[in-house]
Amino acid sequence: MTTVTKDQLLWLTIPLLLLCTAAKAVEPPQYVVNGIGGDSCASFVLALSDYQPTNAIVTGGKTYYTMANAYTQWLSGFITAGSQGANRVDVNGIALWVKKYCEANPSEILAFGAGAFIRAHHLSPVPSPGSSK
Repeated sequence: MTTVTKDQLLWLTIPLLLLCTAAKAVEPPQYVVNGIGGDSCASFVLALSDYQPTNAIVTGGKTYYTMANAYTQWLSGFITAGSQGANRVDVNGIALWVKKYCEANPSEILAFGAGAFIRAHHLSPVPSPGSSK
């Protein structure tokens, strides 16, 4: 029977420790969000506190869109793209649901709130018959 010395045990342990450390060092994937979807949830909540989600200001014959409107339009596009147009949803309802999410998670970005809406409402598109999904 072979006897293992402390030095041999140490040399066997070091590679295992390095492998474990390397496995923990892997970071979760990073997301890049262009446009106002990368704004914080706190900014979205603040915009909705001033104006209704779809309201615009009309004065002097000109229409001025509020940040609440801009955020809501971005959300509508994100939800449509995320569900591949498979579902119709109420824009004001989306904004109010995401507002509640954002109130609970103010440091997250708006895109995460929109993604949570898609998941919570099962808006992922249904695969067509014969597709590999």
